[in-house]
Amino acid sequence: MLKLFAIVLGAASVLAPGAALAVRYPGVDVWPRDIDKTPCEVWSKQADGTWVQVIPVEAGGLTHWGFWFKNNQYSAMLDKKCGQ
Repeated sequence: MLKLFAIVLGAASVLAPGAALAVRYPGVDVWPRDIDKTPCEVWSKQADGTWVQVIPVEAGGLTHWGFWFKNNQYSAMLDKKCGQ
């Protein structure tokens, strides 16, 4: 039983890295300047008016995550584009 577990675990460790590389996030050229080019699904509007990023975005070879905007040019643009 232990030998079978080791084989399954070994197979999973070989497959898992390839699966992780297959994930693709929305991309833009310059972050955060180009947030108007991201799909609205990237953002969630909170009750207090804050726009919170809920999906990572790729830009310039980096993955950006965890941004939020409130009462600035980016939140105004998201209000106009995504409505909510």
